[in-house]
Formats: sequence, structure tokens, C-alpha cells
Amino acid sequence: MKPLTLMDEEEVYGLFSNDLVLQSYTVKPIDTREQTPAFIRRITTDGCWSWKITPLEGSDLIGICSLHHLDEVNKTIEIGGTLLPQYWGKGVMGSAFEITIERAQMDFKVEKVIGRTLSSNIQAIQLVKKLGFELVSAGGSETVLAKRLV
Repeated sequence: MKPLTLMDEEEVYGLFSNDLVLQSYTVKPIDTREQTPAFIRRITTDGCWSWKITPLEGSDLIGICSLHHLDEVNKTIEIGGTLLPQYWGKGVMGSAFEITIERAQMDFKVEKVIGRTLSSNIQAIQLVKKLGFELVSAGGSETVLAKRLV
């Protein structure tokens, strides 16, 4: 995993133009290619940190993993990620989340990591439960899970 930059614009647009990826979003993150640089800036600045996920062999972006909404008082941070469908179910996002959770604990000294997803995103819910996240709430269209680190 490497920091996401504006140099990744083409691949980020491709990721968020994928119809299967978009099923996990209530609002399309990027409508046009021209919006991609602003989107990348939004998820990499002002309290948001994002990394591109690449295969072990190669440098092509196959997904992103992010931390955001750092709450220094409550020592929490939110995690999120998106992956190209051809890599689903292969342990890639689980590995990326483990690395990102470790980074959150080391860099930000958080005690809890929070994940939010659509209640219909069963794959994401199952993934984070395997990583030790526990259900916080499941109301309406959103499910919230959290993992205590200490």
C-alpha cells in the first residue's frame, strides 16, 4: 500500500466507474472524470488519509483504503475501502484493513476503529467481523461496526 496521489487519477476514476463497485454506494462518489482530482484531494487531506492497494507483483491500483473522521477526544477513527470486483473474496481487503488498522493505532493512538457500510453490503460486514469488529448498530440502510484496539 502506498499513499494515494493525483497521479492515480485515471485508476481512481476507473475504480469508481465500475458498476459492481457502485452498488456499495448510495451516492456515486465521482460523476465525471473531471471530478476525480477534487475527489482524490478530498480523501487525502483535511483529516482523511488514503492509500492505494496494489498487487504484490505490480503497481496498478486495484483499490483504496482510507482512514477519516479522527476523534482525538474519544480516540476513534473510521476506516473504509473499495476494491475492484475481480479481487473480491481473495483476502486483499482484509490484508489492507489489517495494515490500515495497525497504522491507525500507531500513528493516531486510537483505541477504536469504526466501519460504516450499507446494510445490504453483506460482504463488507462479514469481512470486518472476521477482523474482530462487533456490531454497534444496524438501523435503516446503514450498519456500523467497531473494533476495540486496547
